[in-house]
Amino acid sequence: MNPFNRLILNGIRVLAVLGFSAPFRAGAEIKYVLHITVDGLRGDLLRGLMDTRPADYPNFRKLRDEGVSTFNARCDYDFSETLPNHCSAVTGRPVNNPAGAAGAGHQYNINSHSPGGHIHKLGAGQYLYKVSTFDTAHDRSLTTALYAGKTRLNVLVDSYNATNGRPDTTGVDNGRKKIDFISVADLSAAPDLLRVKNALVADITAAPLSKLRNYSLVHFTDTDTGGPGGGHWVGWGSPAWNGAVKTVDGYLGGIFTALTADGTDPEIKGKVAIILTSDHGGGGPAGPGGAFGTSHTDAASPLNYTIPLFIWGPGIPAGRDAHTLFKNRFDPADGRPGPTLSTPQPLRNADTANIAMGCSVCLQWRAPISNRNLPPFP
Repeated sequence: MNPFNRLILNGIRVLAVLGFSAPFRAGAEIKYVLHITVDGLRGDLLRGLMDTRPADYPNFRKLRDEGVSTFNARCDYDFSETLPNHCSAVTGRPVNNPAGAAGAGHQYNINSHSPGGHIHKLGAGQYLYKVSTFDTAHDRSLTTALYAGKTRLNVLVDSYNATNGRPDTTGVDNGRKKIDFISVADLSAAPDLLRVKNALVADITAAPLSKLRNYSLVHFTDTDTGGPGGGHWVGWGSPAWNGAVKTVDGYLGGIFTALTADGTDPEIKGKVAIILTSDHGGGGPAGPGGAFGTSHTDAASPLNYTIPLFIWGPGIPAGRDAHTLFKNRFDPADGRPGPTLSTPQPLRNADTANIAMGCSVCLQWRAPISNRNLPPFP
C-alpha cells in the first residue's frame, strides 16, 4: 500500500500530519471550531474587494490580519460544485482517486442528494466508509453540529446518522450518529438567508450556558444561490454579488460579537477557532460556448477553482500566508496542479478537514507544534 493510502484509509489524520511552522503561543487553547464554507466565494474577487473597499469587509480583514490566509487556494481538481467539495471538506479526500491511490477518493461526484443516499457507497456491491470531521470529534466524546443553507447537504446527515455512521471504537461508545445538532434548509430568499447565522449565534449566546458545539460545520449560500446577490442570478463580481459578500461579512461580524460579548459563556471565550473556505468560485463558462458570469461547473476554469482559505483563533500566527505554514503545500500562482502524488499541491478546501481537527479539542494545542505535513494529496 502506498503512503497516501496508509494515511487516508485510516480516516482524517489530525496529529501526525498537521502542524504550523510558527511556535504555538503559551496558554492558547482551542476547544471549539467553526468550520465555515461560503458557497461560491471566489478568492481573487474577495481579495480585490478587501483591497479596494476595506471599510465594507472589516470581518474578512479581521480573519486575514489576525490569522493566516490565502486567496489562492483550490477546490477539488475534477469538480467545482457544491456537494463533491463539501464531502471533501469533511472527509479530507479528493473526489476521484489520484493515480496510484485506489480507494483514496470519496467518489461522491454528483451535485444532488436523494433521501437515504450516502457517500459510503461506491457502486453495486462496493462499500468503503469515509471517516469525517464529525466522526473524529464525536468519537472522542465531543459535540458536533451542522448548520446549512441547502438541503442537498443532507447527504452528510444521511452519511453519518445512526444507520450509516460506523460504530465508535474510540474510548467511550458515543454511538453511530455523528452529528448531534442539525439545522438544514433551502435558503435562497433574502429574508431567509440569515437564518444560518441566527441559529448559530443563538446557540453561542444561549444562557446561562452556551450551546456551541465543539465542532460545527456552517454553510452560507448567499454568494451562490441566495437572492438578491447570488452568482447564479447576477454573475460573480457584479455589484449585487459584491453586496452578498458584504452581507456574509456582516454574518461574520455577528459571530465575532457573539463570541466576545460581555454575557457570553466564559467557557467558550477565547477558545474558538474559525476555519473558513469555499466549495468553489464562479463566473467561468458552462462548457464550450457557455456564457461567462453565472456558472461554475467547468472545473478547469480559474474563475471556478480559485477560492480563499482562512485560519483564525488563539495561537494562530497573525498576518501570514497560509501556504507558508505547511511543509508540503505551495502557492500555485496561476497554475492548476494536477492530481498526482508527485505534483506539489496547493492548499485545497479538502485540507480544511485536517486543519479543523488539528485546531480542535481533539488535540488541545497546549504546547508548540513543529512544522508537519498535511496528507500528500487532499
